[in-house]
Amino acid sequence: LGPLARPLSAEVMKLCTDPDPHVHGMAFDALGSIGITDVAGFAPLLTNENGEIAGLAAQLIPALPEIPDAAIGH
Repeated sequence: LGPLARPLSAEVMKLCTDPDPHVHGMAFDALGSIGITDVAGFAPLLTNENGEIAGLAAQLIPALPEIPDAAIGH
């Protein structure tokens, strides 16, 4: 569904912390396809205590939408 599922991005992101590796793996795959709409909600995935989850999140950094300089204090 790709971009058609974009409104569900935040819900899919919740599945990215599921303890089952199959579930969070598929959730990250789906998130990569539909896009990340909640950058602030995505950030904690990068520091998740589960190293696999943090690593999968790091792989999606290039998929993050462009962040305006004003949002990051430049």
